[in-house]
Amino acid sequence: MKRRPLPLLIVGLVLALILAQCAPAPTPSPTPAAQPPATAPAAAPSPTAAPSPTAAPAKKFVIYHVPKAVGIDYFKSANQGMEEAAKEFGDVELHYEGSINASAEEQIKVLEDIITKKPDALIVSANDPQALVPVLKRAREAGITVVTYDADVLPEARIFFVNQATFEGIGKALIDEAAKQVGPEAKIAIVSTFPTAPNQSRWVEEMKKYMAQAYPKMQLVDIRYGEDDQAKSRQQATDLIAAHPEVQFLIVPTSVGCPGVADALEAAGKVGQIKMTCLATPNGMRAYVKRGTLEAFYLWNVVDLGYLAMYVTHGLLTGEIKPTDKTVKAGRLGEREVGPDNVILLGPPFRFDKNNIDQFNF
Repeated sequence: MKRRPLPLLIVGLVLALILAQCAPAPTPSPTPAAQPPATAPAAAPSPTAAPSPTAAPAKKFVIYHVPKAVGIDYFKSANQGMEEAAKEFGDVELHYEGSINASAEEQIKVLEDIITKKPDALIVSANDPQALVPVLKRAREAGITVVTYDADVLPEARIFFVNQATFEGIGKALIDEAAKQVGPEAKIAIVSTFPTAPNQSRWVEEMKKYMAQAYPKMQLVDIRYGEDDQAKSRQQATDLIAAHPEVQFLIVPTSVGCPGVADALEAAGKVGQIKMTCLATPNGMRAYVKRGTLEAFYLWNVVDLGYLAMYVTHGLLTGEIKPTDKTVKAGRLGEREVGPDNVILLGPPFRFDKNNIDQFNF
């Protein structure tokens, strides 16, 4: 066998080594990058900083104002006062809800529906002092704060009653007005709302009581009921005038019935022969006062009444007012005392006439 020369073998090995050194390094296989912990993708920057994900929306107290009936200027004015107070607080969601008719049965249905919505509070002008007690008790048992204003229920069904004026003060003012215009021996009649209406029944009671004490020769000829309806009140007044031609003075303790009775006097041609006064709003009676259909009427500032009712309700919800408090603070109205049965009084009745009526807009 012929042997390969050694030098050639060595040269081959050296060349192999040189070629290996000159070859490009192999590209390493890509390995997965280390994954960070799973987090929500970062939000793109924006000019306005996003709210903190842990910030909760501000608490709003949901309060329902339930009047005797909607569509009545008196209660619209009260709601205006509630809205004013609500804006001052900034944490109230106010709803205005009621029936079209001033009916206890319909008001109960409205309240039952509202209770299912679980509001924080109810502010109620009651159509009946007893009929609404069960439904308002259920509201309180459900944790809803109940405040009445304008017309009350039995005290066990609410926490506070915000009263416009004392029953005695209103009864006195109306009877004194009759004596002032017609004389202490006047023959008077009353056109009221319903026989069971809480406010009106008490005002009538106080009128009778005060009349017997202060004007024993004054005579109450008749009482008619217009059911808080302007047209019905007009008809009742028309029938009363026809049945009792001796009547000299009419008293109408209802803002809804007052324009209707004034219309009846005008239609019968009795303006000046039969005088009248009532409880009503300036806007509702301005034209009649300026025409001379009536000289004067009484009320209170209904906007302030709603404002006070909202302050009392809000104070109960925040804890600033306790059911046992003897005074309450009410914003621009200042401080008000709490009387027996947790009744808070707005103030005395106010006499509106041609000299001051244009100073008011409610």
